[in-house]
Amino acid sequence: CRPAASIHGGAATFCASLSDGQVRCWGSGDNGQIGNGESVNVNTPALVVGARGATSVAVGSLHGCAIMPDATVRCWGDNSLGQLGSGDFTARTVPGVVEGLGRVQGLCVGTGHSCARDDRGRVWCWGNNSAGQLGDGTEVPRTRPTLVPLPPAADIACATSSTCASLRDGRVSCWGTNVDGQLGMGTVDGNAHRFPERVSGLGEVVQVEGGDGFFCARRAAGGVWCWGRADAGQLGGP
Repeated sequence: CRPAASIHGGAATFCASLSDGQVRCWGSGDNGQIGNGESVNVNTPALVVGARGATSVAVGSLHGCAIMPDATVRCWGDNSLGQLGSGDFTARTVPGVVEGLGRVQGLCVGTGHSCARDDRGRVWCWGNNSAGQLGDGTEVPRTRPTLVPLPPAADIACATSSTCASLRDGRVSCWGTNVDGQLGMGTVDGNAHRFPERVSGLGEVVQVEGGDGFFCARRAAGGVWCWGRADAGQLGGP
């Protein structure tokens, strides 16, 4: 395998962007999430068809997405919840273009949903919406990108059934499930939070990342703050 420029991990699938522009994935592939045109597991890196030159790759539980050199997004794998943004629920064993997005600069994928940030800072999400993780005010699954009502965003992060964005003004807003307190509201509940809600007490944030039931943010002044699920020490605190 050629030198890797970046690596990207999912639940049981791993991908690498290589120095020559290729994207290769390995691991679980029974839902087409390897992107090599087949639906089988592979134990050596397999070429993702049609993803050469990808500038960013995101891998979830059963699907993956990539930003291409022309700033479009292509997704592949399981599509039972519309997470490929293809306008249908048909699985794809090779990457397919997501229509309806601007020039994309950021990308994240959750268990059954995907989100993108364009060059204007707008956030678009699609796929599973049972917990409001698409942030469009509904709990209706979307097979095409739906706009999240947010001020311009600088970064986005997807977790299992929730999403967060760090905004250009340094604030953080989150939406979706809050069963582990992952929305940073100071409470835990089983409601679907269908609109973005502000996370307080962080200061100015420049980056946000998501995990299984938790999020972490990197502050401009230094330091990392985390909130949400902590049963395995994933918040890094006492």
